[in-house]
Amino acid sequence: MNKSEFVDLLCKKSGIKKNDCDIILETAKNIILDVCSKGGEIVFRGFGKVKSKNRDSHRCINPQTKRVYYSKSKKFVFFKGTKNLL
Repeated sequence: MNKSEFVDLLCKKSGIKKNDCDIILETAKNIILDVCSKGGEIVFRGFGKVKSKNRDSHRCINPQTKRVYYSKSKKFVFFKGTKNLL
């Protein structure tokens, strides 16, 4: 399911106009990214937790050339669902 299909389904289930659903979805996404970029986390009870994690730099080897290089450390958004999610 892509974003437009999700927005269409959200409109049908909630009875809200498509343009308003799209604005709500974009606003929610921006809030989640803003909170995670500041190191916070968002907990949705019964659904899961969204937070940011840091991946440290590590040593990598290109298998074809055997060249060794180091990846950059990076920050990414991580979602962990609750035990009874599915």
